[in-house]
Amino acid sequence: TSGRLQLIVNDAESVSASVDIPYRARVLPGSLGYARKRMRFLSAPGVVTMTMRSITLSNNFSVPILIHTAKIDDPSFQILHFKPNRLLAPGDMVSLLHLEFKSNGTTSALYTRDLELATNITTIRIPLQVYHGGLHCQLEENGSIDECSKSSLDLDLGVGRVMEPRKRQVNITNRNPVNVTIQSIAFMRGAVGLRVDGVWAP
Repeated sequence: TSGRLQLIVNDAESVSASVDIPYRARVLPGSLGYARKRMRFLSAPGVVTMTMRSITLSNNFSVPILIHTAKIDDPSFQILHFKPNRLLAPGDMVSLLHLEFKSNGTTSALYTRDLELATNITTIRIPLQVYHGGLHCQLEENGSIDECSKSSLDLDLGVGRVMEPRKRQVNITNRNPVNVTIQSIAFMRGAVGLRVDGVWAP
């Protein structure tokens, strides 16, 4: 593809008030293939962890890819066993490097960082997802929504007549990039029942 980039200055009397710069770009269809599940790292509160992953990439472009450098702007990650200027021919699949992730367990985390690969065609960014494995809980009561951490799930159902039902809605959201299974929910009071209104995917 090609075109022209036009630069216009605010001096209308100048002979160079408008400058046209031609450009030509080559579009390369393709990608670097990788296993998305291996780009997810657990950082649970209260748990000190060290995770080591071997990162394998496949060249799905129609041209050779020369990977000059690899970096991550996050001190929790360390790149190991990477050899600069690694060449991947079309269709090649190689173990490019190892990623070491360290979590000190003091805070729960839910964020994304990029593994940046400088190549001969462009800078390719591979997202690394750090997650805590917890569920987000909200209590809906009298038209307002509060965090469960503030209410400690102390459900105030008020004063009612005999056999008069009262209900409160609890919304539980999984913000992690992996599935989280709720194995059981228990109540200390026998008169409290649980009904699942629905499960919605993002």
